[in-house]
Amino acid sequence: MSDLTFDAPDKGPETPPPGRRLYWSIRRELWEHPALYVAPLAIAAVTLIGAFISTLWLPRALRAAGGGGSDLMAIYSFIALGVMLTALIVALFYASAALHGERRDRSLLFWKSLPVSDRTAVLAKFAIPMVFTPVTTFAIVVAAQLALLAWSTLVEMMNGLSPALLWGRADLT
Repeated sequence: MSDLTFDAPDKGPETPPPGRRLYWSIRRELWEHPALYVAPLAIAAVTLIGAFISTLWLPRALRAAGGGGSDLMAIYSFIALGVMLTALIVALFYASAALHGERRDRSLLFWKSLPVSDRTAVLAKFAIPMVFTPVTTFAIVVAAQLALLAWSTLVEMMNGLSPALLWGRADLT
């Protein structure tokens, strides 16, 4: 007997599993539409800058409020509202552009030549406004509110106040 080894016949390029194709399709959508995450981040940054400036008057307002003054914490809701409205508007524009874009530039013919099925492309375009946008919006809002709470705590401690009143009133998300 001879020591000949036989390799399996070449089956051509291996197609990735459907989960990996969906992952890369979603990454492609995010790469082509950076406003989906840049716009909410920009609004969060702008509102945080304004909130950081407004915390300079926080110790005086807390001393004046005493036990009341629930409107002092309205900035936390304002940050959440601004980021969520921005994300909603961007997601609506993305969804309408996704519906119209394939027909307008006839790119559907090009995408059919790739190893991505129509189901994968539709799921990727559906997952952006329905999964990615809410998850990232929630993460951005929580991070911004925690940053503001940490900054407000630092300002209060520097002014000799107890942050217990602030932490008791903080209404995150």
